Amino acid sequence: MLNLKTRTEYSFRKAYGPIQKVVECFEGKAVGICDTGTWGHVAFSKHCKKSGIKPVFGVEISVVLDANDRSKQAGNPMSFLACNNDGLAEIYELVSRSTSKENFYYYPRISYSDLFDVSENVIMLSGSHPDWSMLPLTKKHNLYVELGPMSSPKSAEWAAQKGL
Repeated sequence: MLNLKTRTEYSFRKAYGPIQKVVECFEGKAVGICDTGTWGHVAFSKHCKKSGIKPVFGVEISVVLDANDRSKQAGNPMSFLACNNDGLAEIYELVSRSTSKENFYYYPRISYSDLFDVSENVIMLSGSHPDWSMLPLTKKHNLYVELGPMSSPKSAEWAAQKGL
């Protein structure tokens, strides 16, 4: 099994554990992290290199209807995984956009409209409670629906109907 959404010590109050333990804990050829920021990528890369494991870099960013709107909005924490170095640069750009003066409002966030600019170099995971009507369904090749114990059965049905 390949775990792509592990949080490390760099996701304050949401963490699985220290990066070294994250890398040691998962046996396999690759492991991914998806912290709420990219601060752990360098340390993660170093520990993976020492252990002979391929790192998969990701980030979790809250997505709202309009990040420029200065009001409280329900955020959907979506994950973005880099497929290659271009994807990693794109993820860093998303993080910069989410923390910009225009978008940051109590927490880093981007708008659903920003998802349409994400290239195929980045895999998008829908998050736990997305606004289904706002997801870029034209990007079926790199948009995946997250399903878990708390997901409604309708989510799985909807994803199957849409070919996701």
